[in-house]
Order: sequence, then C-alpha cells, then structure tokens
Amino acid sequence: MKTDNQTSEDKIHPQPLQRLLGVLLPDTTVEITWEPSDESPTQSMSAIITSAEFSSAPCVNCPELNQELILTDTDAETIELVPRSDPNRDSIGIVRDVEITELPLQQVPVTESGPQVPDDLVGETGFLDIEYPGHNQQLVIQDGLKAYDERLSGIFEQEVTDIVGVQYVVKMSGCGPSRIIFEHAGDDAQ
Repeated sequence: MKTDNQTSEDKIHPQPLQRLLGVLLPDTTVEITWEPSDESPTQSMSAIITSAEFSSAPCVNCPELNQELILTDTDAETIELVPRSDPNRDSIGIVRDVEITELPLQQVPVTESGPQVPDDLVGETGFLDIEYPGHNQQLVIQDGLKAYDERLSGIFEQEVTDIVGVQYVVKMSGCGPSRIIFEHAGDDAQ
C-alpha cells in the first residue's frame, strides 16, 4: 500500500502519512523514503514498526541504520526521523513516503459463533475490504464488528469451519490493514 505522497516544490503533504503511521500494527514492515538532514540525496530503508506509540509517535526498528527511530510530527507538514537513543532528539531527516511491504500474520480462532475478531477491529464501522486469493469483497459494516463475527470472513454460504487455514487481508475504514489466518478454536473459545 503506497501512500502516493507527491512532492511539489519541496512542500510535502504528510496528512496521509500521519494517518497511515497512526494505524499500522507492530511488526508491520515498511519502506521509508526520507531526505537526510545533511542534504545528501533522498534515501530509502526498510523498517519494522516496533510499537504503536512512543510519546504519541510510532517507533520503528531500522536494521540498515542499526537503530530504533521515532517518527515525530514536528508540525502539520513535517514528519521527522529521530533516533530513540538520542537524548537531544535531533532529527536525521524528513519522511517523504511510507510503503507497506509486509503485514504481520495474526491468528484468528474460528468458533461455531464465527471468527474471533481482532481487538483493534471490534466495534469498528465503515467499509470492510476482504482479500484472499481469487476473491475481493467489500462490506459496509454499520453496526460495528462484534467479538465473534462471520462478516470478518466474507463467507456466508459455507460452514464457518471451512475457512480454517485460509489467509486473508482485511482493511477497515480508519484501521490499518491486517493479514489474518483462520484457525480452529473449538466451541469453548467464546
């Protein structure tokens, strides 16, 4: 998922980046394009979201730089990369784009009542996009996803247990995308 954030006369519009960074789950791998503070050419690096928040900013592990960085909103138009270990919180550069390259795999138990909805999606309303090989579906969820909800699978004409072992990517309005695999939990999982 690319934010498609374009630069125009050196002015960036990070609102989509700020929203994206605010909803990514820990262990999501991203490609960060950034402009170093020392005015060297724009660079890209792979990073892994390590925590949803660190002082209200996402934190990423960057193996290429051998350090953990905080993605800090310094104003309405700038997201800076700040080494977490730096007591002065000096920026090493400005984020220009973020692309999701890999989503963590969440195991979702399936019971007779339906799949157990991940905590971050329970109660959410809006558009639910469901993707798996050979199938894309969009549902409108007006009453919020319940703790156990067949709508998460998008399968309504089969037995709920038929989805065990299937990997899905689900995207819900206002939430980050999730990659899930359904697994059998038995009747006592409620």
